[in-house]
Amino acid sequence: MELLAANHVQPLNASPANTAIGQECKQTINNGMVVLDNELVPVWARDSKADRNILPDAPTRAYRLGSKTCIQLTHFVNARICGSSLTNLNGPTEVVYHSPENDVFPKFDYHNWLMSPYVLDDNSLIALTHSEWYDCLRFSEDSPKACSRKKNKANSWATAITSYKSNDGGASWSRIGIVERPEQFPKLFERFWTERSVAFGFSQPSNIILENKRYYAFVRYTERHLETGEKSNSGIILLSTSNPLSENWEQVTPQKTLALQPYTGSVLPGTSTWGQVTVTWNKSLRRYLILFWDYPKKRLMFTTTPSLAKPEFAEPMEVQNQTTLKIPDNEGKGLFDHNYPTAQLDPDSTSRNFETTDDNFFIFLNSCCRKNAHDRALFRVAAKVVLNNLPIGLAVKAENNMPQRLAAKDGNSLPKGLFTYKTETYYSNGNGHYCIYQPKLNKNKKTARSKKITRIDTLPLFITLDGVCSNK
Repeated sequence: MELLAANHVQPLNASPANTAIGQECKQTINNGMVVLDNELVPVWARDSKADRNILPDAPTRAYRLGSKTCIQLTHFVNARICGSSLTNLNGPTEVVYHSPENDVFPKFDYHNWLMSPYVLDDNSLIALTHSEWYDCLRFSEDSPKACSRKKNKANSWATAITSYKSNDGGASWSRIGIVERPEQFPKLFERFWTERSVAFGFSQPSNIILENKRYYAFVRYTERHLETGEKSNSGIILLSTSNPLSENWEQVTPQKTLALQPYTGSVLPGTSTWGQVTVTWNKSLRRYLILFWDYPKKRLMFTTTPSLAKPEFAEPMEVQNQTTLKIPDNEGKGLFDHNYPTAQLDPDSTSRNFETTDDNFFIFLNSCCRKNAHDRALFRVAAKVVLNNLPIGLAVKAENNMPQRLAAKDGNSLPKGLFTYKTETYYSNGNGHYCIYQPKLNKNKKTARSKKITRIDTLPLFITLDGVCSNK
């Protein structure tokens, strides 16, 4: 009797960084869950003597520069913290960008959030940016429509997506251009925003991720009726480019790729309530794992898609255990939207931009805003992917003598047969796929005892986990 892992063979150089993922993948969200731990680990706390505008005001992004790992504290004053790893961010808080507060419309250069830093090499980074302009800027301080009055600023904003670059390893940033913006702020909106929000435009760019030599990022889009100011369309659009140093991006739909048009977003089906999107290639699910905040449900959700070039979202599901989290100095128990809880970061990812996750990763989130809007701290919480109602990382003791050590060559598959990695035992089919070996479930104790099991220290980069082994 032979243990078989699924034989959906990919080339050895296949990864989300250089190939589209095929439709043959069978693992779906229907037999997977994302579950949060209940222990929060402090990452960063605001210095009361520092600039009050240095704070986490967007999902946390991370990147590596050589041996250094950095996370971005994203606000209109943008800062970063660096260290040796995601679990050792012990460097000082370093300001890398101040918004110029240019009030000219439609330059969209008043307040800029560098939401999507992406490393091209150790010196060069690019970023998509959430850029805000406020109609109240047109009025003097003594006017009832001044930005300092009531909620005039929050109610009167329009947002654009702009692109930035850094040539000094992220220590400073300059604008490349405007990717997508509303070309007008309707004059009729002025009558509404002293009482209610007319916020609209393109906002909240996700992290950037590479698939088949194209760069992708999700963006939230809000459209309003030009005469009534009422919301007429909203949801997520998907941007793509082959040249990240260009301001020219395109919109991706399930049917085709479209040129960007001012004040027009081709919203992806089923995304009208989504915001704060992050995406990684999840090695356990063998799909892109997308975390987002559902505004009406007030829940952290996840879905998957086999491809970004042709997105096909599975039915979204709630992330488990989110309502019981106890976040210090937070508004109530559990999560709410200003916790920005969608950042999925895996310290085991080999990507400089943390584009991959496996069965265990971190979600970064911030506290907000029991005392005031600027009183925030950053935390991480462990998360795991669960398949078939069993954790992928279920511990299985190796039933063998002292195991032989074998260093897996990066980028190559493992030989056919049983092997151990960390505390678990697996079976490799020799073609880039492996499965969890569980003697009690697979009824293969004899096979396990009779074969010498190889121990490896590092999994190859492009090997795929197919769940629990089946008997054939």
